[in-house]
Amino acid sequence: MICRGFFILGSPGETTETMQKTIDFPLKTKVDFAHFNITTPYPGTPLWDLGIKEGKLESEDAENAGAIANVLANKKVVGSDLTQETIKEYWKKAHIKFYLRPWFIYNILKRIENPHHFKRVLEAGLGFLFES
Repeated sequence: MICRGFFILGSPGETTETMQKTIDFPLKTKVDFAHFNITTPYPGTPLWDLGIKEGKLESEDAENAGAIANVLANKKVVGSDLTQETIKEYWKKAHIKFYLRPWFIYNILKRIENPHHFKRVLEAGLGFLFES
């Protein structure tokens, strides 16, 4: 059975210390895959309303809400004093710490079924490491 963990960085009240704890948690639990996401305010949610109240979002931002590229490009973090750059740095760090561990690499390699599967795994890994 494969166990996947889903984790969110950059929630209201988040600090660099709490983000580090979030990054460290899946390393201790032996989940097979960790999915790290960045808190995203969506129109009609309390987080969106907080962003409007704080002056960090405008109602016309609604048409671009949710796309990860827009979340990463937005410099305004709702409900937090952190910068988006700091959150993005921890997001990248989370992936590198989790996916470049010998334990993870070993487990991925032993699951590879054929050369095509190996190529897909390699392309995915290299694509992430060398993007932005």
